[in-house]
Amino acid sequence: MALPARGPDLDVSQSIVDGHGGAAIDAEESRVALDRATLLGAVSAHELSASDCVLDGPVSVTRRQSGCLRFSYLSEG
Repeated sequence: MALPARGPDLDVSQSIVDGHGGAAIDAEESRVALDRATLLGAVSAHELSASDCVLDGPVSVTRRQSGCLRFSYLSEG
């Protein structure tokens, strides 16, 4: 799932997002909020808030002083 530059915010809840070997979410210019979601593939966001999630791929966030990652699994590396 890719969002255009300066796209809207992305909220994913109670879902599975499979990148099929690529990016699960490519939203480098957007705020991404995840709640009880499983993401299979890379995730990139401007700001990330995630709770009760499984992130099975590399995660890249531009604004690290904002957002939150809690009660979640983040794959090594």
